[in-house]
Amino acid sequence: MMTKSYFQAAKFKSVIVTSSILGVIIAASLLLTMNLEMAQGEQAAPGSVFKLARASIPIDIPLAKGYENGNEIFFIATDASDEKIAQQATNLLGFKVNFSPLLSQTPESALSQAFAFTNGVPGKGPFGFQIPVLSAKPGDPGYSPLLQVNTVTWKNGSSVKELKSVQEIIGAEKNGSLTVNKTGIVVNHPAIKWQGGEMKIRADKNITDDSTYGPAQVLKIDTNKMLVTMVAHRGFGPDGRTIYYIVADATPEMPATMMGITSVPFDEKLVGTPVAVDLFQ
Repeated sequence: MMTKSYFQAAKFKSVIVTSSILGVIIAASLLLTMNLEMAQGEQAAPGSVFKLARASIPIDIPLAKGYENGNEIFFIATDASDEKIAQQATNLLGFKVNFSPLLSQTPESALSQAFAFTNGVPGKGPFGFQIPVLSAKPGDPGYSPLLQVNTVTWKNGSSVKELKSVQEIIGAEKNGSLTVNKTGIVVNHPAIKWQGGEMKIRADKNITDDSTYGPAQVLKIDTNKMLVTMVAHRGFGPDGRTIYYIVADATPEMPATMMGITSVPFDEKLVGTPVAVDLFQ
């Protein structure tokens, strides 16, 4: 059995899942295409003893960019409740974004808002137009990494321009320049860097099996290369195979601070909902 488990792990292209740690609510992310042979280091020789994958490993995750209240905000895309959107984001970023249908059952009171443009100014947004607009950043009362997707469509004959805030979108909708459609699609997009702040960066960049869980989960943020390097932690999936997960936010504030991640009070609203099955394993 041990040998069989080892080979399953060695061949498995893993996903990173959100997790609960010591009963603390963690809203992190589902990831990534990763060959676990890399995580294990050198392949064990035939007849050798069973060898677990490394307990923690660094991993580079592509950053995406949006606007929040007129300022740039950088985030990672990890999950989507719609399969087409998940595949679209995977293709756009070159990185696995997981299809997580249960996210669609997130209580509306636990969601922030994202506005994605279906036409207008060409750009690097999810539909090939301007980058999305988000309703809140970490530290704001209404912030959550779980976002309700709203599509924004300019009407024919409108004077098209780049919009950088929810207020600008609402204003353009009121004057008849565009329409906003609430899709019911929910995505998990933890913020990494924003106006006036960023996730805490770990001072010790050397990640080993003896590294502590805290005091931070981020090793490096590079907005020029559009990459964030985070610590991925080993876990086991329902079938016993090795998986790796990251953590990006939690509630209450004290354990979030201890782990060096974002405190998100909205996470409390997910307890007892079907969404917890997907996010908190």
